Amino acid sequence: MLRGALFFCLLLIHGAVVHAAPPSRIVSMNICTDQLLLALVPPARIASLSYLSANPDYSPVAAQAARLPLNRGQAEEILGFEPDLILTSQFSAAYTANLLQRLGYMVHRFGFASDVDGIVEQIDTLGALTGTENAASQLASHIRTEAAASSARLQPLLAGERAVFLSNNGFVQGAGTLQDAFLASLGMVNVASEGGLHGPAPLALETLLALAPSVIFVPRASSLDTQFAHPLLAHPLWQRLAPQVRRVALDERWFDCAGPSLLQAYTALERQLLP
Repeated sequence: MLRGALFFCLLLIHGAVVHAAPPSRIVSMNICTDQLLLALVPPARIASLSYLSANPDYSPVAAQAARLPLNRGQAEEILGFEPDLILTSQFSAAYTANLLQRLGYMVHRFGFASDVDGIVEQIDTLGALTGTENAASQLASHIRTEAAASSARLQPLLAGERAVFLSNNGFVQGAGTLQDAFLASLGMVNVASEGGLHGPAPLALETLLALAPSVIFVPRASSLDTQFAHPLLAHPLWQRLAPQVRRVALDERWFDCAGPSLLQAYTALERQLLP
């Protein structure tokens, strides 16, 4: 009799979990989780996004984000939104996330995906957390399909080329980065990875020249240029190499967060290279 009653209680508990309402006051404290959240969840269910998501210098979804309450990742302000799900990354607002978790709030930390498979995995995870599995499945399929189609169109032009992503501040993108996977999808050789670099890393101009890239991806000009060593890209050596090295401008925001914005990089590259 007792065993039967216990089994009945477990069924009730299981049913409550299965049929629990999806979170309706979701707070994101990171610009990357902001973008995934906006792609999957209606604004009415989003209580707050990080303040950087509304800054067009950093965020490709600034217009959408600016319509919602913003936060700076402080525990007091997050509590004021009365969240039922808090999203952040493993690399930001760690103190706040730990504190809120100790207080009993549901906190989920995302890593940084370094390729399309990783992006899809994070989309599926967020879909499960927010009860938007169908939207997540559709978005994941769209990203896979469009990235593969763009790669197929661009590979005949780029396969075998030696390339590098060079930032205004002199950093390149080595192995294990989204840029590295982007180049691989186009059949290109990432000279930074070939040179033994992993992740974002500084690279001396002389060393970079010795690696002999034939294509250099540089960030588009923006209002942030004055904050970096922008003259590096205008070095006299680059001017002398201009006939041998193709320079292609792509917006860094499309790679700063692993998500739907990656497709904009493929589209922009097609516009520049295809008739």
